[in-house]
Amino acid sequence: MAKSIYILLSRTGTGFSRLVGLCTRQEYTHVSLALDREMTRLYSFGRRSLHLPFLAGFVREDPDSGVFARYNTRCLVCELRVEEQIYRRVEGLIAAFCTEYPRYRYGFLGLPLVALQIPRSCRRRFVCSQFVAFLLSRSGALRLRKDYSLMRPQDFSALEEPRPFFRGSLREYLRQVRPASQRMGRRPGFYAAGASADGMPFSGPMPM
Repeated sequence: MAKSIYILLSRTGTGFSRLVGLCTRQEYTHVSLALDREMTRLYSFGRRSLHLPFLAGFVREDPDSGVFARYNTRCLVCELRVEEQIYRRVEGLIAAFCTEYPRYRYGFLGLPLVALQIPRSCRRRFVCSQFVAFLLSRSGALRLRKDYSLMRPQDFSALEEPRPFFRGSLREYLRQVRPASQRMGRRPGFYAAGASADGMPFSGPMPM
């Protein structure tokens, strides 16, 4: 039975996002992968602190809080239909990242290599686009035309697959796909890595 994986391309109003947008001149500066349409299982490489952008690595993101909620985040949501076996592979790869998530760091030094299209082995240091490309390539969900380490956020919107089906405000997207009772709604501003209900690490605001 076919299942769906979702790719979220986004652009917030943070200084780092504005800097990346200025350098790339592209509409979107960040990419994440979700295992469900409601984006309650959303993963990427990004900041682990609202106020400390260089404290970054593998994260489970909450689109209802943090920088996503603080700014009027623009987004493009794409759907990729895959066989259940492929979907389970993606889940397994993410579970492996979750098991050792403190050891995975954001690959700041890899950003210029991506810009210059110089391939590299990411090992435990990824940028967001490399992480998503790694999952899709390693699982067999997509056959990329170039090495996963060279993928940029805008490259995903240029692929024939996955299929774009929403463009606009992330808040509006969440209002459309989630009933109010399902919105996480955690308080922005206090971040720590912890355990989610399913045991996977979650990077998001902790209750005060």
